[in-house]
Amino acid sequence: MVRRRPVAGGAAPPYRDQASVEGGVSMTVQERSESDRGVAGGSRLAVASLLGVTVLGTVCNNVISVPLRSISTDLQASVDAGVLAVSSFVLCLSVTMPVTGWLGDRWGMRRVLQWSLLLMLAGQCAAALAPGIGLLVAARAVQGIACSAYPPIVMGMLVHLFPDRRLRLMAAWAAANGIGQAIGPPVGGLVADLVGWRAIFGLMAAASLLSLVGVVRSVPAVAGRVVPIHAAGAFTLCAGVGAILLGLVLAGVGSAGPVVVVAAVAVGVLLLAANVRLSRDRDDAFLPPRLVVETRFLRSTVAAFAQMFALGTVLVVLPLYLTGPLGLSTGVSGVLLFAMPLMMAMMAPVVGRIGGRYGPRRVLRVGLVVLAAVTLLPGSVALRVELGYAAGSAATAALLAYWLTRRAAR
Repeated sequence: MVRRRPVAGGAAPPYRDQASVEGGVSMTVQERSESDRGVAGGSRLAVASLLGVTVLGTVCNNVISVPLRSISTDLQASVDAGVLAVSSFVLCLSVTMPVTGWLGDRWGMRRVLQWSLLLMLAGQCAAALAPGIGLLVAARAVQGIACSAYPPIVMGMLVHLFPDRRLRLMAAWAAANGIGQAIGPPVGGLVADLVGWRAIFGLMAAASLLSLVGVVRSVPAVAGRVVPIHAAGAFTLCAGVGAILLGLVLAGVGSAGPVVVVAAVAVGVLLLAANVRLSRDRDDAFLPPRLVVETRFLRSTVAAFAQMFALGTVLVVLPLYLTGPLGLSTGVSGVLLFAMPLMMAMMAPVVGRIGGRYGPRRVLRVGLVVLAAVTLLPGSVALRVELGYAAGSAATAALLAYWLTRRAAR
């Protein structure tokens, strides 16, 4: 016989055996056991659907990097303004990802993933119909917000649904990211060459709809749970990071004066300082300040930042150089960019074995040095100010990451 859980005032809850409220949904013991059986019986189709969402998010990020110059020309905007269509996606993704992760825990991961795919579908349709660069930038920002839910929720669902295959599925998730990096630039370039850049967003809208159908039909529901959130800490962290990134983006594209740039960065720094003050003594801190300076977290974060900074810089600046001064078509430029993510995918298992033999710290340091060296190469060969500046910035980030990882290891 199942005992009823007492509540305040001595009254028993309505007859729902061991009723618990998670994400606003009351579940009985029988319902929960059925849900658990569904989770344990997760299918290969569920894995394929979740990894497909990962590929979708990565492709949506870099699919317009190659035809960026033609998009700017068609919308009668400068290339600097066109770069904002790329930057707005990444900016909104970075700022909202911590919040979407919490929403997945609170309201149920599959539910939030479905809504994010619907939002991505709307953002792609808006971008396809955008009459000017301003609305295109706004639509790309909406896409970035939608995409911010994909990494935390997909990884969380893979671990939750298949706990006995965690390592293999994390490797598959990384491979899906690599596939997205590989196919995004050439697909964007070829589609823009054949039928125009607006068809890129139409294709991504169809892919978003297909992913939504796959998630609805194959991925089992995961109940939400009451997760406390330090609202002030979450706001100051996300707003602070967003203000700093906005200042850096505006400085890079030259669309704002130095006063605006400095003001944005200063506001971001003040908000992050407030976040440290608000969060340092709280057990429910959104991001505990102690974690940020922890050696392993700091080393991994800085190295990941350097790698993504260098990759993002090359994926934006190199296509502009290929389609501008070199006069190559968007299709050819996309195929040329395919070499970089292809090598990333091919070398991933090799580097994994090397890391297992010599240790990840040594491999990480060597990788950062190589990254800095090869990032400088395009700028020195091309002898172009824009490309050389971007390559130098990415190389500097890699070298700085190398120095910080050595300091953190001491």
